[in-house]
Amino acid sequence: MMKSGRILLVCYYFPPLGGAGVGRPLALYKYLPKFGYNCDVLTVKPVAYRFYEPDLLEGVETSHVYRSGSRDPQRLMYLLGMRTVKESTIQMGRGMGDRMFPDPKKGWVRSAVKLGRVLAENRHYDAVISTSPPISSHLVGSQLASEFNIPWIADFRDFWTLYKAEDWFTDASLKKRAGELLKKITTKANQVTVVNPAIAEYLKTGTTIYNGFDRELAKLWSEPADRDRFGIGILGTLDKLRPVEPLFKALAAIREKRPELFSRVRLVQVGPIHIESWEQTLRDSGMQNIVTSYPQTKRAETIKLLSDSSMLYLGLSDSAAGLLPIRLFDMIASGRPMLVSAPSNSVVSAIVGDTQKGLIFSADDTCKAVDYLSDLLDRAMKGNLKIEPLPEYAEKYSSEKMAESFARLLKRITST
Repeated sequence: MMKSGRILLVCYYFPPLGGAGVGRPLALYKYLPKFGYNCDVLTVKPVAYRFYEPDLLEGVETSHVYRSGSRDPQRLMYLLGMRTVKESTIQMGRGMGDRMFPDPKKGWVRSAVKLGRVLAENRHYDAVISTSPPISSHLVGSQLASEFNIPWIADFRDFWTLYKAEDWFTDASLKKRAGELLKKITTKANQVTVVNPAIAEYLKTGTTIYNGFDRELAKLWSEPADRDRFGIGILGTLDKLRPVEPLFKALAAIREKRPELFSRVRLVQVGPIHIESWEQTLRDSGMQNIVTSYPQTKRAETIKLLSDSSMLYLGLSDSAAGLLPIRLFDMIASGRPMLVSAPSNSVVSAIVGDTQKGLIFSADDTCKAVDYLSDLLDRAMKGNLKIEPLPEYAEKYSSEKMAESFARLLKRITST
């Protein structure tokens, strides 16, 4: 019989908070026990936030989720009666990077360590995993690992934030301090894990363990019901880092060359839109009559909305070559062809290429995208486009596989 270990997972972002950042810690909490490691979560008490997904905890045993107080801005806003934070407030916070080191969540560290001590004294952990952003979570993980002499895994879901430390801070002395802190974290940790190779290259260390799709949610994908329309689904946020304009450019070319195909196209986008003059962008591209957008919603509802799509699109700018959006794994699980505008050297390009179920194209050269789209449209209109949700090639990108990879590392560092 497999001997069970006990792990403390330190993470600021955890449901009912929503968005991409909660996916990895939630998956570890749910699936590590399957591989021999019971998991306790140390997170923050309720905070004001952009988006909540309490439904992610439906059917999940939460008795091992422990929440500490905090003096960070979002916790204080919650205590003052605020519940949601606008995007403009988030942008303002990004502009305050130089005033809060290492990040705006540093006010959580003292309370989290205090509660963590109580847990460690009573629960006798075999290891600590801290996951960032925020970097402050690693300060908590490091402190507890040192005090209780237990192995520590420092997990990086992003570089510093979404941006590298040198791009987050403007003050030269803070950039230097950030570099020194990253070096201290990566040197002290028994193991460093990252969500993609670009972050490992940036940190100069780290074992890559990709994020993954949730299998139960992925089972909700179905084949398109409307065969007379060709749906193109766009999952998640649109902004400067994740542009939709390359897709519009390719569709405009099809409209000119093959208007009979273009007339079949419909676009469905689900998620926040942070593009200035969005309506003007639609009019300028001539796409205003074929695009339907929905705000960020429950993940089950998102899959339902996108299941009538015959293809899914993802765009990444040149400056986002090191990003690996978690939505990509949901796209893979859908079994649909993928059209991706991204730099050829991006992490996303490598994974899409591995699936052999999509095309990567440059935003500056849409010729390949036009040919790819035209072929898919032709096949769909003839009934020859087969879509199989949860295909075999998606298996290695599931959340269970991600948790299993962590379990192997835990076994290695706890047995030495």
